[in-house]
Amino acid sequence: MGDNQDLRDVGAGGLLTREELLKAALAGGAALGAASFLGVRPAAAASLEALASPRRGGTLRVGISGGSANDSISAYEFRTAIDHARSEALYNPLLRRDRQFRIEKVLAQEVTSNKRGDVWTVRIKDGVEFHNGKTLDADDVVYSLRRYVDPKVESPVYGELSPFLGLGGIRKLDKRTVRLTLKRPNAVFDANLSNEGIRITSVGFDPKAPVGTGPFKFSRFTPGQESLFTANPNYFKTGPYVDELQIINFTDATARVNALLAGQVDAIDGVPYAQLPIIRSKGKVLLNSKTGGFRALIFNLQTPQLRDNRVRRALRLLIDRPQLVRQAFAGQARVANDLAAPDDPVYNRRIPQIRRDVQQARSLLRAAGRSDLRLDLYAKPTAAGEVEMATTIAEQVRAGGVNIRVNQVEPGAFYDRFGKWPFTTGWFPTQSFWSMTNQVYLPQAFFNAMHYNSPAYMKVYNQALRSTNPNTRRELAQEAQRLMHNDNPVAIPVFVNQIDAYSESVTGFLPNRNGMALNQFSFELISFK
Repeated sequence: MGDNQDLRDVGAGGLLTREELLKAALAGGAALGAASFLGVRPAAAASLEALASPRRGGTLRVGISGGSANDSISAYEFRTAIDHARSEALYNPLLRRDRQFRIEKVLAQEVTSNKRGDVWTVRIKDGVEFHNGKTLDADDVVYSLRRYVDPKVESPVYGELSPFLGLGGIRKLDKRTVRLTLKRPNAVFDANLSNEGIRITSVGFDPKAPVGTGPFKFSRFTPGQESLFTANPNYFKTGPYVDELQIINFTDATARVNALLAGQVDAIDGVPYAQLPIIRSKGKVLLNSKTGGFRALIFNLQTPQLRDNRVRRALRLLIDRPQLVRQAFAGQARVANDLAAPDDPVYNRRIPQIRRDVQQARSLLRAAGRSDLRLDLYAKPTAAGEVEMATTIAEQVRAGGVNIRVNQVEPGAFYDRFGKWPFTTGWFPTQSFWSMTNQVYLPQAFFNAMHYNSPAYMKVYNQALRSTNPNTRRELAQEAQRLMHNDNPVAIPVFVNQIDAYSESVTGFLPNRNGMALNQFSFELISFK
């Protein structure tokens, strides 16, 4: 269904469906009052016609943060937000998380498992076509999944799938059915398959001429600069409404904002929090999504000063989280407790909230022999508030006698040395507990920039995966989180609102809990008024 709307400032508090928006437009004041109660402030002149009948045509120009000469358009290599935006245009997954972070089927018609959770069966939808006219079949699914678990491909989601799925465990049963035999039981393997990095391509995929089933077809691509896509007329879902999609790289946040204000682009991701009043005053529309996405400090455990958990604990205790929310994020965030996945049912809310305690932090540093701790912190301006968080924390930790020098690094240079920086900032969109572990905390995880390896954590985590009893699985997952909280190599002080912006001339953007920008880059739903 095309979720189209015309809202002056789409609020973080509610996720209205297209149907709810239509009811609001029809019912008038009473319904609009209900929308305001949900945290959504509608425009003064909402157009029912714009909601119900999107206009086709035009070129949608979107400015996305980051990018470098190492940008990728391959379904198997993307690592950054702008890579993800291009992937959403070209390819589809079997499963994904919807706007409320629930697993939904996309190319998959059905995904089931046996009682042990070690054999999973995927049946795909009938009649889905690739951009070249080929019909999606089981061979394409087998080919794609085998590439993701092939260590030679070096896919970012290798760590998500390879602990459970090997090349020999992927087998075609019939034209539309694939059997996945896991190395060990995993009762929540559908959560793994819903990872945003897992996309299906046709057999023989060529990254120089990429073909997918997505809403847009490949036209051109210049790494570090821009990419152009044309509408897929045979798309099997809603849209696309625009004729062309142009994605433009912006490594500088101010330049990105200025491009929107000057009408050079129609939408941008990641509005700097300090520039929210400017965006509002110029008549642009803010898309404000309350998410489980976070900003973080990444402790590389190969850095001598950070190997000692007492030092890491002290740094976590020196962070004034409420002040960080106000100062670095202009109130558009909420305090976190150094654990990811607040939207996951297994999230451990029983762990006491870590609070600033300067005296305890000083004591821990003395015990570790680090009373005069000096650190270089490397921050990239990829996600809104990331650099501001670094500078704010650097000021806060001075109370504990810690001196942090903040070094800003361009995104391209940062990712070229990913995993080698001694101490960095980081960001992640909303995750499940399971995906966070598979992508970040497993020893072989692609995003394990901390070089973390905890046998105790892995033992409990694997027990949780094997459990087919939801209550037992939740208790084990929460115990794993308790262990992680005790020696966390990642400080997660805040969950942030994802704030993007767009011109009044376009419609169709909706809030999304996933933490990816612009309603998870769902550009097929966007139209011009």
